[in-house]
Amino acid sequence: AAKRPIVDFPIEPSNIPLEIPDQHWGLSALSQMALAGILPFGVNFVEAYFVMSSIWMELSYYEFGFTFLVFWIFAMTTAAVSMNLTFFQLNAGNHDWW
Repeated sequence: AAKRPIVDFPIEPSNIPLEIPDQHWGLSALSQMALAGILPFGVNFVEAYFVMSSIWMELSYYEFGFTFLVFWIFAMTTAAVSMNLTFFQLNAGNHDWW
């Protein structure tokens, strides 16, 4: 069997950990928890308002379509908020964010 050549890495890793820079107030855990909770709640509240108003106006044939729409918008909003907040934490240089 042929021998593989030795892999030559372009950099040498350091044993000294990097210093975490000072974080903006918007990257604190409390502000991100508030944003991650308020945004999906606001989306659900607005959509639930439309569902309830359609029920009170006796337009019940829209109910299941609105319910599916509310769930879909909630799932997409929650996924987008989670991805954005994770990106903000990693982009800020805070490798110890968890």
